[in-house]
Amino acid sequence: MVRTRRRWPRKQVGLISSVDVSSLQTKVAKYRVQLLAAVDAIEKSGRALDTSGPHSASAWDDMQLEALHWVSEDPAWVFVETQYDRGRDVLGRLDGWRDYLATLVKVPGIPLPDPMPVPPSELSTMGGIGWGLALAVVAIAVAFASRR
Repeated sequence: MVRTRRRWPRKQVGLISSVDVSSLQTKVAKYRVQLLAAVDAIEKSGRALDTSGPHSASAWDDMQLEALHWVSEDPAWVFVETQYDRGRDVLGRLDGWRDYLATLVKVPGIPLPDPMPVPPSELSTMGGIGWGLALAVVAIAVAFASRR
């Protein structure tokens, strides 16, 4: 299988917030629905998914459930970067499915979505505040230790 070569955006401006997670959840939900339409169209054309292996029908069902589970989570406020990175991972694996489905599409008219760019991972707002507070505590501890 030949993987589609993509160029991802180099850098996201600013820090990640729960709004970014919500936006990514919307993209993942739309992408999953588009891929589901492609899978249905491929099966209706007479070509089925593999019966076993990483691109089997049960693997597709598992991928869909994982995507649905991640999309249904409420956007986090504290551990935003972890939730965002899990969403990036789900989106990347959905993109792998898109590449696999592209190898199956031999009939014109099957709706195959364009590849979805995977956004970069950046530091979250709360993560930035947490690191800042940790550094402040260390600086205060060093200052008090040097006075003795």
